[in-house]
Amino acid sequence: MAPLAVDPRKAHHLIPQANDFLIHPVIQKAAGQGFHIDEALNGIPVSDVIHNAPHIQYSAKIKQLLNNWNIQYPNATGLEAYS
Repeated sequence: MAPLAVDPRKAHHLIPQANDFLIHPVIQKAAGQGFHIDEALNGIPVSDVIHNAPHIQYSAKIKQLLNNWNIQYPNATGLEAYS
């Protein structure tokens, strides 16, 4: 029997797991509906080439998107934040 192929990609959080994201109002609303930063829905596999570098620009863009969403939908429910 042939050995199973090993996937060389690494897990990458779509929404970073840094503390300033964990306390973000949109993430907190979603967490009230069961969202967890480490759930599969918040991840994709990426190659080492992409994942090895720091995420400074990526994280800044995600934070901007979350901030904009929070401004646009200030009265959003937790379920709306999760979806």
